[in-house]
Amino acid sequence: MKIKLPKEIHYYYEITPKSKGDRLLYCIPKSKLEDMKQQEQVKESITVDYPLGVDIKVSMEHFEEYQNLYGMHFDLDPRIIYQAFQVLKSRWKKDYPKTGFIEKEFLEDIANQIKNKIGEQPLEFPSVTDKLSNHRRQKRTFKTLQTVKNRLKKDFKELKIRRFDPDIPIQEQSFTKVKMSKGSEPLSFFSKVQKK
Repeated sequence: MKIKLPKEIHYYYEITPKSKGDRLLYCIPKSKLEDMKQQEQVKESITVDYPLGVDIKVSMEHFEEYQNLYGMHFDLDPRIIYQAFQVLKSRWKKDYPKTGFIEKEFLEDIANQIKNKIGEQPLEFPSVTDKLSNHRRQKRTFKTLQTVKNRLKKDFKELKIRRFDPDIPIQEQSFTKVKMSKGSEPLSFFSKVQKK
C-alpha cells in the first residue's frame, strides 16, 4: 500500500507549546534531491546518506552543516525564514493546525519581504525570559533590542501576504496544498497499519 508523499520542496511545521518553540523543516523529497545531484547542486554523498529525501531543521547550525557536508546552497538566511513563519502564524490567530505543509515559494516570498525591510543580517533577540545580570550595559542592550523588536513587529504587521485570505480556514488555504504523489492519506494509512 502506497502513502501520499510531497513531490516538491516544501516547508513542514510543528507548532508546540511556547516553552518548546515551533519546529520548521525544509524538506526535499527523494526525486528533487536526485535532480539536485544530477545538476551538481549538491554532492553525490547526500543521496547515499539520505536515499529517501531529507528534512533540514530551519536554523543556522543545520543550514551550515548541510552547506559544509553536501555543498548545498540556500537562498535565504534561516533566521529570516523562521521569522517569516512567525509572521504568517501571527496572521492565523488561534485558528491553525498543529502540523502542516507550506509551499516553499509562498513562505520564501514573505521571507524576501522581511529581508528587504531589515537587510541582510536579521537581529538575534534575547527571549523576554532570558536571565540578565544586573550589569547596566546588558540592561541597556536588552532594552534597545526590545525596542527594535517591537518596531519590527509593527513593520511585519504591514507586510502584504499574497494568496492569504483571513476568511478561509488555514487547512483550505492554497499555500498549504503541496503537490503529492498518489496513494493513501497519511493519517488513514497509519491508522490502518496500527490496527494490524
